[in-house]
Amino acid sequence: MSQVYNPESGLMEQIERLARNARDLRERILRARNDDDRKVMSKQASDMEDHVRVLQTRLPD
Repeated sequence: MSQVYNPESGLMEQIERLARNARDLRERILRARNDDDRKVMSKQASDMEDHVRVLQTRLPD
């Protein structure tokens, strides 16, 4: 069994995981009970989305 090493695969997995977590967090924001929770979760989701964008710039075109 031979596999080709793809250095971008780990990066792509990390991007997908962060994007999925950010989407899940955005859904949780809709069910948040108070504004403080919404603000914290919104900031976390925004930070994750920013991190996704940074990681995407590292992928080859």
